[in-house]
Amino acid sequence: MHIFKNPARILEQMGHDIWIFGRSSDVTKDLLEQYSLNSEVLVEKEPTNIINLCKIQAKYEYKMINKFRKIRPDIVISQSGVAASHAAKLTDAKNILFIDNDHATIENRLSKPFADKIYSPNGFKKHFGKKHEFYDSYDYLAYTHPDYFEPNTEVFKHLNINSDANYVLFRLIAWNAAHDFRAERSTDFKKLIKKFDELGYNILISSEETAPGEFQEFIIDVPPHLFHDLLYYSNLYVGEGAATALEAALLGTPAIYLNELNLGYLTEFENRYGSVKDLHGHSTDDIMKNAKLMLSNDFNANSIRKQVAEEKRDMTKLIVDSVSEVHDR
Repeated sequence: MHIFKNPARILEQMGHDIWIFGRSSDVTKDLLEQYSLNSEVLVEKEPTNIINLCKIQAKYEYKMINKFRKIRPDIVISQSGVAASHAAKLTDAKNILFIDNDHATIENRLSKPFADKIYSPNGFKKHFGKKHEFYDSYDYLAYTHPDYFEPNTEVFKHLNINSDANYVLFRLIAWNAAHDFRAERSTDFKKLIKKFDELGYNILISSEETAPGEFQEFIIDVPPHLFHDLLYYSNLYVGEGAATALEAALLGTPAIYLNELNLGYLTEFENRYGSVKDLHGHSTDDIMKNAKLMLSNDFNANSIRKQVAEEKRDMTKLIVDSVSEVHDR
């Protein structure tokens, strides 16, 4: 959802009519309200298993097709969007598809045949033919780039710490996406939290699911539109979400990724810049050894952020230009 907010505003200023459709969750609704763009949540249920996911997906596609038949869009832009690709094809709209998840095999197979143009970052491990174009950037730069992101201290009104406090942010994901159902949690987060607590850091946990009882004292409830501010002010991010790990690094916060799903864009970033470390399967001691190095004064994640912004393509401009390119065909 974040990736399209700035391009949508620019395209609207250029005279395009913009509609944004989303699926489920309080997060989506909060973000759409904050964007002040023409938007609607079509399905509000979250999937709990693969069968439930299929049912919700079918309902989502049905509603989206009906919406498209009413508004008759010329171009549909989506990020790994199965429903959007299908609805675009059935209503004679052109579809621009952004894909960066190597493990979203099912979603990619169901969406790519119907796309008119596919874009992926250089780290993406697969190639889908002539209509597939690679770019030297990251989707998340569309909203974390210094030109577009302005940190907001309002986030501290929702925390029990001061704005100058040191804290480590943990993120536990909900394993309910199609590419998540086979993944398993192996990291002992209880041990890690104890280690960081002993170092004197405040512990904050953001969880997509109900966290175990021993974590409850650390659970935070921050409005979704302030989550990236929470990341920005963190000393370190530790978590299972690949996108969040890269978002943290792009905001100048070092990140430790703990998930068996290996993403091409994250590997490329780690090898090139180093402010994200994929330490899934490593011992608690090894994770802490890396964490201490990343928390030291010698490690400058903000400098890396500036370097990335200078070297990588402007993702917002790329999305806007993709619309003009496909529209003019």
